Amino acid sequence: MKAVVTRRKPSGRYVTSKPYRGEKGDKMKREMIDSKIRVILIMIFLIWICLFLTSCSTKDNNLSLTQGGESNQQNEVSIAKKEKKVVGSWDEFNASDLPLISSIPERNIYLYGKKPTGVVLCIEGREHYYDWEYLTTRFILPRMQVSDFDSDGKDELAVILYVGSGTQYSVEELHIIEISGNDYFSDRRYQSNNYISQLNELVKLECNDKTGELMAYVSTNNKQYTVSLKNLQSTLNDTINSNQCIFGNFVHFSVEGQKLTARFGLETRSMKYQRQVVIGAIYADVDYDGEDLILNNLRFNPDVELLNQ
Repeated sequence: MKAVVTRRKPSGRYVTSKPYRGEKGDKMKREMIDSKIRVILIMIFLIWICLFLTSCSTKDNNLSLTQGGESNQQNEVSIAKKEKKVVGSWDEFNASDLPLISSIPERNIYLYGKKPTGVVLCIEGREHYYDWEYLTTRFILPRMQVSDFDSDGKDELAVILYVGSGTQYSVEELHIIEISGNDYFSDRRYQSNNYISQLNELVKLECNDKTGELMAYVSTNNKQYTVSLKNLQSTLNDTINSNQCIFGNFVHFSVEGQKLTARFGLETRSMKYQRQVVIGAIYADVDYDGEDLILNNLRFNPDVELLNQ
């Protein structure tokens, strides 16, 4: 609103002056506009701060990091606690939002599967989430067993997951979970590159037909095993790359009391058809020292049918 000034002339009459439009009035208007803009910006900033703090608070409640770097999704476990029966079929699995896929009831240990991947492990009322794959189309459920695998006087949990299936391919994955002390829920996974590296160092293969028959000579733990490959030789008229060991397509783990064991398929590559040929199975004990998993006491068995068990 523009200011109107009324003043008295010497003659005694009152006159009204025109509204003031000088630089001073323009400056006042700019200052008022600037002041309003500052107030609006401050309000926007305060609202943003409130939203940011609310978001951080929500994340802290739903996600906590553990030593293994996995997230602990406790909100979803409240659903899982109602499930106490392990699913036995695809129909039961699909009917449940968070199916129970393995359990050790006497130790109050339950493993629940998220969809499509990820698991929630519940131990005596404590819960933890792991970003694991745990199921294939063959519907082979995880296996769990508790024992003192590193002989430190405290139990650990072994979890074996079936993670790969197909033609000439069957792979399991081994996890050791600490269930006591400061390392509670920490996960030691037996990485495939680790056991393959150990196998390549401990197992040697040589193939030749010096006797007129194609033979494979497998050496491990200072023992040598001989396998006839005459079926490959006569049926396919094929030859073998004499020194190439291939591991990783058949991997199986098991628990026998306090002992972890493994079975690996030993393969090599044919020269003519450029395909992998199964020679037999390597058996080994898996030693756990609290940090690392190491193969020991390796043995060879030429019966390839064992790999399908």
